Parts: sequence; C-alpha cells; structure tokens
Amino acid sequence: MDNIKEKYTSYIMSGIRRPAAFLVECLVRLLFRKIAFEKTSLETLKNYAGKGKIVFASSQSLTSSFFLFANLLRKHELPVPTLALGFRPYALQVLVVSMEKFYNRAASLLGIHKYIEVSDEEYMERVLNNGAGIAISLLSRSLLLRRYIDIKADFIQNLVDLQKKSEEPIFIFHQMMFWNQNPERTEPNVSPKAAGDRGLLFGFFTTKRSLSPAFIHICDPINLKEEIRKSKSGDSAAISSAVRDKLSDIYNNEKRAVLGPVVKSRYEMMEKVLLHKNVIDEIERLAALKNGSEKKLRKRAFKYFNEISADFSINYISIANKFLGFVFRKIFDGISFNMDDFRTLREASGKAPIIIVPSHKSHVDYLIITCLFYQNKIMSPHVVAGINLNFFPVGHILHHAGAFYMRRSFRGLDLYAVVFKQYVKTLVSERYPIEFFIEGGRTRTGKLLFPKLGILKYLVESVDEGYSDDLMFVPATINYDRVLEENSYSSELKGKEKKKESTVTFVNSSRSMLKRNYGKVRLSINTPISFKELRKQFKDKSSETEDLAMFLARRINEITMVTPFSLVTTAILFSGSRGFSLPILFERVQRLYDYLSFQKAPMASMLTDEGIEKSVQHVIESYKNDSIIGLIKMSEVQTLSEKAPDDIFLLNENERIRISFYRNTIIHYLIPVSFMSISLLCAENETSV
Repeated sequence: MDNIKEKYTSYIMSGIRRPAAFLVECLVRLLFRKIAFEKTSLETLKNYAGKGKIVFASSQSLTSSFFLFANLLRKHELPVPTLALGFRPYALQVLVVSMEKFYNRAASLLGIHKYIEVSDEEYMERVLNNGAGIAISLLSRSLLLRRYIDIKADFIQNLVDLQKKSEEPIFIFHQMMFWNQNPERTEPNVSPKAAGDRGLLFGFFTTKRSLSPAFIHICDPINLKEEIRKSKSGDSAAISSAVRDKLSDIYNNEKRAVLGPVVKSRYEMMEKVLLHKNVIDEIERLAALKNGSEKKLRKRAFKYFNEISADFSINYISIANKFLGFVFRKIFDGISFNMDDFRTLREASGKAPIIIVPSHKSHVDYLIITCLFYQNKIMSPHVVAGINLNFFPVGHILHHAGAFYMRRSFRGLDLYAVVFKQYVKTLVSERYPIEFFIEGGRTRTGKLLFPKLGILKYLVESVDEGYSDDLMFVPATINYDRVLEENSYSSELKGKEKKKESTVTFVNSSRSMLKRNYGKVRLSINTPISFKELRKQFKDKSSETEDLAMFLARRINEITMVTPFSLVTTAILFSGSRGFSLPILFERVQRLYDYLSFQKAPMASMLTDEGIEKSVQHVIESYKNDSIIGLIKMSEVQTLSEKAPDDIFLLNENERIRISFYRNTIIHYLIPVSFMSISLLCAENETSV
C-alpha cells in the first residue's frame, strides 16, 4: 500500500504550491506594501472567526489578485486559504504543475506508484475539515467551460453538498479587489476598470498613477446552512444557482456603493437635461408667451446648466481629502463616527439612490461628509450648494468635488427652475448619491430650522414620474464642540450684516481659523428610510412633502448628540444669574445628564467615559480662554469666616448669545419636561388662588 498515491481530478492546476509561489509572494510583498483592507473588512473577518468554515469568492480570476489577498491576510495574522480554485495560473505555476503531471504519468507507467482518484467534493471536504480556507474565482472562464462542456457540478454546488453533510455552517465571503476609487465612465478612458483584473506589474503601475488608494473589501458572508434551510426545493443545483446569483448581486451592489454609477460625460448629462421634454416644453411655452426667440431661450438654458451642474472628479476629492485631513487635524481633536453607520449606508445604496439629509450648522458640514464617504470607500455624494459659494477658488474645487449650485430664489426664473429640477431628477435616474440640507441654510441659533421643501419636492416628483422606484433617505447630523462660525453667528444675531462670501473673506477667515482648536467633531447617521415604505404612513397625499420634511427633521433631532459643551452650557444658562460655583455647576450638570440619559439621548464618549467633572472642567477652561467666563478667586477676597467660600465664575453677558448656540442644539430634548413643569406651576397657581 505504500506505493499507492492519491490523484486529484481538478485541483493540480489550482492548488497553492508554495515552492512555485515563493517568487510571486516576494514580488507582492515588495510592490504592494500600501494595499490595505477597507476599514470594516477586518472587523467582518474577526466577527466570524471560529464560527464556521470559511470560503472566499473572488470577482477576479488572475492568480496575482489571490496572492495580494493572501499576503494581506498574513500581514494581519489571519488564516490564509490553502486551496485556490478557478484562478488563471501564472507561468511558473504552469511549469511546476506540468512537471508534476509528467512525473506522475511516468511513475504510473513504470509501476513506481499507483494512483487512486479523489473526487472534487472529497478534496474540498478534507481542506475545510482541517480548518483551512478555500478561495474560488467566480469569473473564471475555465469554471464556466467545466460546468457547461464537461457537464460537471461547479464548486459552489460542491460546497452546498458539503454543507448538507455538516452541522457546522460554511460561510462564503465575497472578496473584492479595488485598484482605485475611479468611477467607470461612458466616455473613452485609457484607465482600466477599478475592480478589473490586473497582473502584478500592471497592478503596480495602476496603484502608482492613481490618486485614490487600492484596497480589498470583504463583504458580509452568505451562510450556506441558512440558504439550504430557506430553499423550497432542496436541490443542490438550484441552491447553487441561487447562491451564485446572490454573490453576483453582492458584487454589483458593493461596486456601486464604492464607485457609484457609471459616470456620464458632461455633454451626455447636458443632453439628458436640456433635451428632455420638460425643458423643451418650457422653452416653447416661454417663447410663445413672450413672443421671444427660442434660440435665445436655449442659450439661456445652456448657461443655466453650466452654472448648476457638477463636474465630478475623484482626483479632486482625493487631493481635497489629503489637504482637509491636514486642516482637520490642526483645528479639531478628532472626527468620530460609528463604523456600522457606513455598513448600513452600503446596504441602502444597493436598494435605491441614497439621499443624505444632514442638519446644517457649519460650512464644514459638507466637507466632512464628503471626506468620510471617500475614506470609508463609498462614493461621495453630489451636494446641493448655495450659489454664494461659487467664487474662486472654492467654487471651482467644490464644482469638481460634486457640488451643484442653486440660487437662493427662483422668483421670476421659470426656465432656471425647470432646468434645475430636471438636473436633480437626472441625478436620481442615474442613481447618484445626493446630499442636501433640509434647513436651506446654516442655523445661526443652534436649533434645527424649519424645513425648506423645494429640493424635497423635486425628489418626491422624481419617484412619482418614474426616475426611480424608490429613494433611501439618510438623516444625519454633525455635532461640534465649537463651531468655526461661532463669532460671526453671534454678530449676525446682534444685528450685524452677514459678510458676503468672497476670495478675500475666505483667505482672512482661513488664516484666523487655523490659529485655534475647536474640539471634537461627531458625525451621527440615523437608519436609512425607504420613501416607498414611508409614504404608506402618510394619509393626506396633498401634504406628503410637508409630512416627509417634518419626519426627517424629527429623525435628525433624535440623533443629535449631547456633547460636553451643549450639556455644560445648558447648565450655565439655566439660571438668570451671572455667577456660579463649580459645586453648583456640577450639581446642575449631573441633574441634566441624568434626565437626558433617561430620555436615551445620544451621549458623547467624553461624558460617558471620562465623567461629569472632567467634562465640566474641559468646557470651563475653553470658555475661560475665550473670555466668555471670568473667575473671581474667593481665597483672595478678604473674609471674616474661617473657611473661604468657593471660587465664583462669572458669565460675560455680552457672550451669552454666543454660547446659547450650544444649548439650543439639545433644547428639543428638554421640551417634554418644560411642558410638564409649566403644567405643574399652572396647577399650583390655580390651587393657591
């Protein structure tokens, strides 16, 4: 029996042979040191470690992409698949396998060894039972020919059969290699596709010339045990086909989330907007109404389109992300967010176009959201921006970063309104992510402003008119310790005229902004909402847009975070008196904190992790540095008592309106208790009378 060896039917060309792979592994480590996992991928892998048998399905078919993935797993000390199936072998692997085949045939003819054939399924079972992983190429030509011409089961079907015999679940993770974040375009482009196949050298040059980084993304897995349980037929081939379709959907959804839709050229977008029946009909109506020239009206529509439309470029966003990263590190103590929020956004983007609806406290809002989308490998949204921001150089940069401009008023601009509306609907039909501020402009008081309905109305119309079956609304808010525009808001509330945005004011404000620190920034994202599902709750069709606007405003308010500055400022402004001591302030803050915790308001980590005292001292120190609060040391005041009273802090009354901004950000949480208090006071007065 010693001379009997096993012969594998399918894997001799696909198995990972370390001697043959050594050179490739060395090249991968040398050339692709900067390739990393997308942020959520490592967490996904670690969450499922030890919970079942692991299979990776890849959208690439070259062996080089597998070795990139394997190298990254080793780098993070994660198990590496010992079997790679369906990948196109490299030359050295072909040579080694050919030599093995020649030796095996010769040994068999000479009687040195006898071979017994091991089935595909049995070999895969051995690998998985030994605790090793398997990698499969889903787009392999050889796999297709194997299934179609040889009439053999594919590897997914083998896995389904194995799962039927095993109590332990088999998880299939879709693994995707992105060489950059460049969206695919309809216009001729020499750059190859971001998620396409690359050899080692071609891949190396792609990463070097691209401004956006290469990365590997691991999707949430398919549980084969669950797929079999949910299947009605129980037939392995049917289940295999359903799993393959599901993997294909995952690939397309993830690709769309990262790269966005296929980007049409500016002229294609222009054609879709300006030659649309809605715009042409309006031009003809205005020409007939005013007995004017249709040619002049078309020129005006063309001018409006150029003013409104974005010219999206991932390269601008990549450069802006690096520059803004430097600025944000200088002026903020960090930008925090929940990684699960971006997982949810990925899922939502696969269902319908996502519409991000943030509150608007600062000009930095849209910069932060765009950067965080880019950093978390989700296509940055097209942002509705006020025409006041369209000045050099800011206007040019925002224009290429996805901003499309809107005039503050459409009064008397019938043609402009139609072109703008049609542009929004075209973005929806192309499935671009869109971001707009439901308040219309920045809040100067800190309170969420009453919703403006214009953009929302156009979005609702886009669904009614068939541009999209559904929309996924994403309420969001950015909470600042201190807003950059704090001083200007205070001045405007005191009656000073708002400064018009210009290059000069931009340079001056940027220079002063970089000289100070504004604390922490926190992005909060609420659960995406399907408009199709939500509108079923609206009884009155005529007020649907208003109902939607108020619903989104409430969803924004409920995720507004209680920060140390909002909490402590509310406690300071509780009383009409200017002075307070630290013990009194601690007591007020603790009482507020307890109530807001009872209300389940989201709390900043500093409040929960570092405690009330440290948070209060942090805020007091910041306000003292800005002369918002003064200090009277009672130990230095002559007193007859043996023990000096506590030091007194005095609020500068001229700055009360300045810090009320932070109180107002959370004031909506206090409305129920305020109404209750008023009711009790009224009842007490009636009783006493």
